[in-house]
Formats: sequence, C-alpha cells, structure tokens
Amino acid sequence: MAPEDRISNGKTAELGQFPYHAKLDLQDSNGKFFRCGGSLIASEWIVTAGHCIKGLSTPVHMNENVATIDLPADDGDDYVGDVFTVSGFGRLGRNKPLSNTLQYTELKIRPNSICQRLYNHEDFNDTKLCCKGRDGESTCSGDSGGPLADLGYSGNRNRLIGLVSVGKGSCEGKNPSGFTKVAPYVDWINEQMGMQTYGQVN
Repeated sequence: MAPEDRISNGKTAELGQFPYHAKLDLQDSNGKFFRCGGSLIASEWIVTAGHCIKGLSTPVHMNENVATIDLPADDGDDYVGDVFTVSGFGRLGRNKPLSNTLQYTELKIRPNSICQRLYNHEDFNDTKLCCKGRDGESTCSGDSGGPLADLGYSGNRNRLIGLVSVGKGSCEGKNPSGFTKVAPYVDWINEQMGMQTYGQVN
C-alpha cells in the first residue's frame, strides 16, 4: 500500500448509512498511529488491506447501525462503466486532517489499462479495479482497505466489490485510484473464516 492510499470532497454519511464500514485506528511496531478502513463480513471478521489487521479478537454486536456486507460471486465481471460507492474516514484532502465523520462518494470503474499506465509498479490484472470520481472526489490517506460497495444490489443488501488499495498525487480526484477486486479472493476469505460459504455470496 502506498502512503497516498486515500476520500476527499465526498459527502458526510448519515448514522447507519454504511453499517458494514469499520474504522480501524491502529499503531505499528514503531509506535506510529495510522488509520485504515474495513468491511464487516461477519461478527468476528473484517476484510481490509493486508497491512491493517487480520481479524477481531471479540465479536461485533449487530444492531440497526452495525451490519455485515455480502461478498460477491467470482463471475469474471470487470464492472467497467459501473458506478459504486466508496466510504472512509481518511484525509479530507492533501495536507488536510483525517475525517471525524464517515465520508462517501461514487466512483466509476474505468478500464484497468488507464491505471496500469499511471501505476507502472502495480500489475493491474483481473484482481484489480481502476476507479475515478467526478468533481474532485477521490479516496485519500486513511481510506486504505476501505470498502467499494454495490449498494442495494438485492433489495436492501449491499455487496463488497473492492478495497481501497493505491492512489497517486493529490487527493483531489485528478488521477484514478486502484482497488483490490474482492471476487477473486472470496474462496480464500471463506477458507480463512473456516467455512465453505459465507451467508450471501452474490
């Protein structure tokens, strides 16, 4: 994860609007504090960026403001042209503070070739997504590992599409952001959780 992995110029979320979003305030082995986002997929499991955390030591109690998000089926969809919602507590812009309130914005999936040219150190294959917002809306530092979600894909159910992975330059949306695509990892996630399938896999 690059340090520029980051939501700026988004909207403030209402309480319970993204009940699956987890804010992770962590401390590394050098004592430095950092923030990541995550997605609650079961009461004891959060999906996030690899450097953030591997699991919860105690279950999360579900209520009207705390709920899980569904995992996607690995159907080979590249989602190009689709619009999904990203949420996070990251920086509000370059050199701006971390947000105290959950922010969100919509991002459109672009062809991976666009991000491949921009992030030549990353391999933008079928396990990655290239996303760009409009009007300067983007991810920012502290959003790393946070969810890119398909809201209301099945009634009131939400589906996890990607995780914030890489960003470049300022947080003002000039460049697209890179996301890890969740679908290719669903079998592995279920293995780690010790079950063959988790609830809804769509």
